[in-house]
Amino acid sequence: SVRANLNSISSNISSVRANLSSISSNLNSVRPNLNSVRPNLNSVRSNLNSVRSNLSSVRANLSSVRSNLSSVRSNLSSVRANLSSVRSNLNSVRVNLSSISSNLNSVRANLNS
Repeated sequence: SVRANLNSISSNISSVRANLSSISSNLNSVRPNLNSVRPNLNSVRSNLNSVRSNLSSVRANLSSVRSNLSSVRSNLSSVRANLSSVRSNLNSVRVNLSSISSNLNSVRANLNS
């Protein structure tokens, strides 16, 4: 009975040794993978930082575009107002030219009489 227990313990110890050896082997094959993951993680970090920086630049550019569009709208509004003023002035010129023409006709008539 004691001998059987000792044999069982010995067998269990052998199994534990074999398992530890297998674990050690697995860890040795994982190490190179971990070593190749590190540079990839560093590259991912670098890429994420670049993306953040680019997004910040895009946001700043969008803000600038919005501001410029607002200025363009304001300038277009001023152009419309100026065009309206030009039309009004051209109508006044037309009326004045008509009046001048009428006055010149009166002067001719007076000169001929």
